[in-house]
Amino acid sequence: MVFNDVRFRCYSRAWVNNSLELHEIGKSIISQLSGKEELSHASEDDMDSIRDRLHKLLNGMKVLVVLDDLFMASYEWEPLKQMFSVDGKGSQVIVVATTTQTWTDSVIHVHTLDLLSKDMCCTIIKQLAGGSKDPSTKKELEQIAPAIAERCGGLPLAAQLFGRLLKFKHYEAWPTLLDKSLWSDNAVDLSLELSYRSMPPNLRLCVAYCTLSYVAAHQRLVKEDLIHQWIALGLIEPSDGTISAIKLAEEY
Repeated sequence: MVFNDVRFRCYSRAWVNNSLELHEIGKSIISQLSGKEELSHASEDDMDSIRDRLHKLLNGMKVLVVLDDLFMASYEWEPLKQMFSVDGKGSQVIVVATTTQTWTDSVIHVHTLDLLSKDMCCTIIKQLAGGSKDPSTKKELEQIAPAIAERCGGLPLAAQLFGRLLKFKHYEAWPTLLDKSLWSDNAVDLSLELSYRSMPPNLRLCVAYCTLSYVAAHQRLVKEDLIHQWIALGLIEPSDGTISAIKLAEEY
């Protein structure tokens, strides 16, 4: 939500997810802001080189950096701040980090996010699942949404995923989501797994390719590059001729 907020549309933006190493955070931000890998192999893990290059990039820029799911040792906090400490005229660097850690620092403004209530989770589920034009599903949705909301544990992502899953799943199969044997995992993991299982086989291959090629390697995903890779690997299922492979891949 913060990353796409209209208040930051004039800012350059960088997003780093699940990165545990300072040099990996720095290299990812440099790559996203410059649009290319610029560090040589000899200096790619050298923090002095990374910090100097980052300072040059940030000089005079307005930048929003999101560090998602950040976890750092206490001794790493000062080096992290130094990475973004620029004094150039016009420079403005805003760093937003999501973390379960507690920090005491004068430059940090902490905003604690509470879990959602069951009613709020239920509302999200019904809003996302209620897009069906079939009015016969309304009664079933009113019955099952509260039961699923209770199992979401107050996690908004779980509510969103289950809402979308209900939308594209036939309502007669909805009760299977309440099977107690399914709920040994946490709600988010379960909703992701069920969403993946419900995809057509060719779409599952596309998701698996993204996971192995980009997410696992902490690489930035570029939409146009990914589309051409899918097509080259034959992962885009041919249409009836009315939709091009590129257009179909964009819909994926």
